[in-house]
Amino acid sequence: MWGELAGLSVADILNFAHEGRRTGLLIVRAGSHQWALGFREGELVLARSTSAGTESPRDICLALLRHEEGAFLFLRGPLYAFRSVEAGDVRQILLDGSISQAA
Repeated sequence: MWGELAGLSVADILNFAHEGRRTGLLIVRAGSHQWALGFREGELVLARSTSAGTESPRDICLALLRHEEGAFLFLRGPLYAFRSVEAGDVRQILLDGSISQAA
């Protein structure tokens, strides 16, 4: 799946991966910044960013939720490619992101 963030928000993509119990890699590019999020059966297990100051999976996702323009690509992958190493509660991240955007 691929597209522009103007047509499908980051929150919608995260929800798609989580609720659909998807396994794969989400790559997002906005300006000079890039993010990669790995999902295993809908759970966030990997988060990387080229943005300074975004270290934890939660911080990376919250930074990503602020972008409304850019492009994304979701690549489906096999379960063995994504070990459950890092943990990020997608529902809590989406809730935190919606609260911070409302403030």
